[in-house]
Amino acid sequence: MSWQDFQFWDKSRGAVNNLLVVFIALWALSIIPIMDDFLYVYFAFHPLPGGIVKPWGFFTYMFIHQGFFHLLSNALWLYFVGILLQDLVGDKVLLRLFVWGGFFGALWYQLFYTFWLDPASRFNYGGLVGASGGVSAVVVGTALFSPKYRVFLFGIIEVELRWIALIKVVMDIFGAMGDLNRGGFICHLGGIFFSIVYVYGYLKGNMPGWMDEMFLSMENIFGKGNRTNRMRKTGNKESKFFSLQELFNESNTHSNRNKNNSLRSSRGSASSKLNFKNEEEVNRILDKIAQVGYQNLTEEEREILFKASKE
Repeated sequence: MSWQDFQFWDKSRGAVNNLLVVFIALWALSIIPIMDDFLYVYFAFHPLPGGIVKPWGFFTYMFIHQGFFHLLSNALWLYFVGILLQDLVGDKVLLRLFVWGGFFGALWYQLFYTFWLDPASRFNYGGLVGASGGVSAVVVGTALFSPKYRVFLFGIIEVELRWIALIKVVMDIFGAMGDLNRGGFICHLGGIFFSIVYVYGYLKGNMPGWMDEMFLSMENIFGKGNRTNRMRKTGNKESKFFSLQELFNESNTHSNRNKNNSLRSSRGSASSKLNFKNEEEVNRILDKIAQVGYQNLTEEEREILFKASKE
């Protein structure tokens, strides 16, 4: 593909790669001195009351980075952990965690600025930039979805994802109690708070309706959209595809209740929706996904799930 065919936002690339394209493009602009000042003044998050004239900063700040290593740190976290989450539950969930995790990061920074700092100390805290609030939400959310997924740090040390997330949370808590980049660590904790609330609501299947409505506008802009409720018309009727994400949701709900029973919900079992003959094999694969992630499935297991999702 030539550079003329390049698209700034290409849904086929997936959410993670598209976010990285935005990060890099805006960082490249910030290399120009006048653009660096422009991006910071107009698109960083500036706490209220001063930032009341730029409320979009609650969202735009997370796409701007100051310095190459600031960009590199967030990009590496998002790429290596975000890809796992994207493969596991799709673009929609990843973007919800990133965007709204970043929003809650800015919100926590605002609360810290307003209710914790005395007026004299506020002069030491300026605008907020960087994707770390949203990235923190993605990292912790991935660990909550698949806590026993094993990764190799530096290619040699095998560690379960839950321990990486736990270490990050502890470091952010201690950072928020210190003096160096305190506001940044507060922002991380805001993203982590949202991630915990969202993922547990998602896995239990009791996500508040107002929260789904809040997410709707973002889903139409970023990523590949909703992978779970795809509909196709067959004559005068509509038949619903039962996708891998729905299978994963059923598996987690099932695992939290009783791993020895078949997948059940108030609307019936997953196998009855699938009409798939090898129920026990599907259940076993779903449990494996919940434990170690989709990428650790064999080609045969992936083929079984693919066939199941088409039934």
